[in-house]
Amino acid sequence: MVTPLTILDTRHSVESKLEVLVQWQGLSPDDTTWENWDQLREVYHLEDKVLPEGVKDDSKENAESRPKRKQKILAYLRDFV
Repeated sequence: MVTPLTILDTRHSVESKLEVLVQWQGLSPDDTTWENWDQLREVYHLEDKVLPEGVKDDSKENAESRPKRKQKILAYLRDFV
């Protein structure tokens, strides 16, 4: 049975489910796959590969609630605007 060697990256799927990029033990790095984190955690004992609780993708959800950066025109460019 192939087991996870390491978790390389995380992302959120379209359904807002946490997915992890898994490198599998005994397989080449080209054989990494994206797996559902909840299902993977149920099937394998991932003591040394645990993600911190609360990992989330805030790039879309909180984009509206984050303050916007103020744009400032540099003094030497004012003549070109």
